[in-house]
Amino acid sequence: MESATVATLKKIVDNVLLNEGEEKFMKLRRDNTVIRGKIMEYPAAIETLHFLGFVDEGEVFVLPLNYDRELLKSFATRYSSRDNKRPVQTTSSSSTSKKAKSEDVLQLGTTVTCDACQKARILSDDETESLTSSTWVCANLSRLQSSGGCDVPDDELRDIVGDQFVLVFEQMGIKLRSQLAATSIDEYDAGPWEGYLDSWIQQAQGLEVIDIMTDILGDDSSMYLDPLRTLSICSPVDVLDHRPESIVQLFIDRIGEPPSYCQVVRWQNNARLKLDEIKWLALWSSIPEVS
Repeated sequence: MESATVATLKKIVDNVLLNEGEEKFMKLRRDNTVIRGKIMEYPAAIETLHFLGFVDEGEVFVLPLNYDRELLKSFATRYSSRDNKRPVQTTSSSSTSKKAKSEDVLQLGTTVTCDACQKARILSDDETESLTSSTWVCANLSRLQSSGGCDVPDDELRDIVGDQFVLVFEQMGIKLRSQLAATSIDEYDAGPWEGYLDSWIQQAQGLEVIDIMTDILGDDSSMYLDPLRTLSICSPVDVLDHRPESIVQLFIDRIGEPPSYCQVVRWQNNARLKLDEIKWLALWSSIPEVS
């Protein structure tokens, strides 16, 4: 859909959410200049209205009073991040969680990667405490033993796209969050779900960047990952956008105890390897571009 059409759809949804129960925001007349020019010309936009709950009553589209508010909120949030050519990563650490491999020490609330299928499993505290095997596979989790084991969709992917769409993505061959992150929106004719797909890809990339930065820092991650975020150094691009001595000086000026010059050089070497390996990473930076 055209960007102006997407903006119009989001405005329609925003008006409903901000003026809950007001009838004039829940009716869209076909002959309205904006609706006629930005919505009616595009079948995908009309399908999106239907998806959001609007009912075609001839001259008007009407949103019933019992509309799905959570669906509209989700739509508004996901469409708000469209058209960002270089996404800006936030510095919040609330969602950070190092993925544990079979040789790692388990932490409460950790995310485990199955050694057989590579799918992520987000564990409860009880599940974390009960895992003692050196090899972690889906069959070790009692909740998965009777529901398909490795055939159960990836938890991290499900968290992003939801229960309904995670099965669709599996049919498309996208079974891991990292695979979604590597997907290009240009590969698919997503129709009215184009905005969702674009947002999901960006969410997957943002979360992958956190794990990738943990890998880049290695043993230094527990001490320096959060301080680097405070300095808006949140991605491999950010790491390479500074000279090693500049990063050391930023720590001295704003954080306190700095990493050594050699540590920063090691991070930068690892960052280069990640950028060579994962092409979409070049799009991610916390440092705004200057035009």
